[in-house]
Formats: sequence, C-alpha cells, structure tokens
Amino acid sequence: MTKALGGVPDDRPIDFMSTHADAYRQLADPQVLASIGATERQLSETPRYFIPQDSIREMADGIQDGDIIALTSAVPGLDVAHTGIAIRVNGSLHLLNAPLVGKAVQISALPLAERTLGIAKETGIMVARPL
Repeated sequence: MTKALGGVPDDRPIDFMSTHADAYRQLADPQVLASIGATERQLSETPRYFIPQDSIREMADGIQDGDIIALTSAVPGLDVAHTGIAIRVNGSLHLLNAPLVGKAVQISALPLAERTLGIAKETGIMVARPL
C-alpha cells in the first residue's frame, strides 16, 4: 500500500543483522549467518517504499483501520524499527502496538503523524493491508 499512498523509494541497503551478528545468538552458526546475509541482500534488491514522517498527516486518509504499520528506521542497515496496527480514535489515525516487550498493548496517545515526528530514530512508515 505504501507506494499507492504516495510513498517514496527507500533504496538504503538492509544489513543490520549480518553486520551486528554478535547481538543475535542464533547467528553464531555460520550457516544461519550466511542465510541471513543472503536474505538481506535479496531484500535490499527488492524495491520498497516509505512515507516520510512529514508526509504521514497528508496520507493518513488513505490508511484504513487494521492496516499494518511498519515504522521505518534511521539506523543504518535497519529498514523497520517497530510495527503496529492502524486504528482511528475520534477520526485521528493512531497506532495500536505493544511499545515494550512484556508491556500491555496500547493505543498511542498521540496521532501517528505526531508520534512519529517525535521519535528521532524513525523516518516514516510503510503500510501493508491484510487481504
């Protein structure tokens, strides 16, 4: 949905896991690490789009309740930092998500556009619509 909503290309390479293998105990296995590296290369070659932070408000009307929201990352090599589900509250687009491991699922206090602008390591969003 991201491209259809007016998203812009994101051509940054994805390589966070393979370049930070020490952060993932499963990647101590060289075969698993090689597989992850191959997957990252494939993902990097696949066209993908995102809606920049400053464009979310103007694109919000095209996002539906239940759409999957992937919050894109400014961290080099990392495409998505967090995910949630789009939900409207009093007509405003918010994010239904579990903000921290072990914490309760909640609806963001701020609308999605404002929430994302307030987080420096988030660059925007990707949107997927379940069939």
